[in-house]
Amino acid sequence: MEKGYAAPIWMTFKRALELDAHVRKGEHGSLVVYANSITKTETNEQGEDTEREIPFMKDYTVFNVEQIEGLPAHYYAKPENPP
Repeated sequence: MEKGYAAPIWMTFKRALELDAHVRKGEHGSLVVYANSITKTETNEQGEDTEREIPFMKDYTVFNVEQIEGLPAHYYAKPENPP
């Protein structure tokens, strides 16, 4: 909404290519960050298994479908105005 796009669908450059589409020349993506954690089981010096939670963050550059050409038509459908 902040960037002025009506469509709420975003995807990476790679995903657009997988759908046989392309990002229009000159378009700039938006940064999103995915944060999560993984649990790793390790054996300590006493031979006991301990679980350790490791937090991580992964960044992606995404494009709104209005910046992408060649997607199937249902990606471009405008949301209906609520009553």
